[in-house]
Amino acid sequence: MKIIRIFFQIILLVLFSNVAMSQNAELVVKLDTNKIKIGEQVVLRMKVLAPEGDLVEFPILKDTLVKGLEILDMDELEPENIGDSRISYQRNYTLTSFDASKYTIPSYSVTIKNKGHNSVVRSKICELSVLGVKVDKQKAFKDIIAPINTPLNFMEILPYLLIGLLVVLIVILVIYFYKRHNNKTKDGLPIIKKEEAHIIAFRDLNDIKTNKLWTQVNDKEFFTRLTAVLRSYIEDESGVSAMEMTSPEILNAIKDNDLFNDKIKKLLREILENSDLVKFAKFNLLINEKEEALGEAFVIVKEVHQASEEKKKLELEAKLAKEKEIELNDDSIKIEDKKE
Repeated sequence: MKIIRIFFQIILLVLFSNVAMSQNAELVVKLDTNKIKIGEQVVLRMKVLAPEGDLVEFPILKDTLVKGLEILDMDELEPENIGDSRISYQRNYTLTSFDASKYTIPSYSVTIKNKGHNSVVRSKICELSVLGVKVDKQKAFKDIIAPINTPLNFMEILPYLLIGLLVVLIVILVIYFYKRHNNKTKDGLPIIKKEEAHIIAFRDLNDIKTNKLWTQVNDKEFFTRLTAVLRSYIEDESGVSAMEMTSPEILNAIKDNDLFNDKIKKLLREILENSDLVKFAKFNLLINEKEEALGEAFVIVKEVHQASEEKKKLELEAKLAKEKEIELNDDSIKIEDKKE
């Protein structure tokens, strides 16, 4: 009997010691507010008051407190000596929810250890209401805040102006170097575009006419200048080497050339023969005869140029017609091949 009494005394002593230790510990769980809107945040504060020297073990909480209520952040444990041989331990949890509902935060327990004796303190449950946003479906959707129209200033436009100027400069440089490259021969020498033969001839004849050379110089010099213009023009326009030929050789070379009709051949013969008479027979012509020779030179250049342009036009038309004929023949061959 004595042994049994001692055993019960030991049991009662252990039970009362645990109760006493539990009575000295306290757990408080509190929300900053019990109502939030969807997406807003609220702080859950878990505070434990325990005797100094006791070891406090907080519950391990995951990312979700309860279904629909998420834990965004968790503070470090903050112990604080509040006197009376007790220590305050606090941990804050930042919560949020994106579902409108009423949530019940369950009771949590904290284990307090003291010299091999464990005790558990529990918190009360608390509730949190997450309120939805009322939407009027009859109204159109619009921005929460209307766009603000602010005038542009020069510093805001400056970068775009600089970029635009840079682009224009690059385009100009590209065009410049492209033209410069294309205006050179394979040897790197610049290409000199020669004026058309009739333009050069008309300019030289007009120079004779403007300066009235038939009255300013002797007959030999006048006809030398006049025939030089015609020889150069005939050579450039027709390909006849008139600059190296005598008058009879020139007339013989253009005899079958379709650029020179009978009228032009006659006018050219008169000028060349008068030139030879002046040069070699020292023949003198009247002023009006020399002026008439200049007028005939203008006619020669004009009509030969017109004949040359007409010939080029006919040759181009013939070339295009031939190409079209070849194309039609190719199409016919392809059609015959498909039939076979």
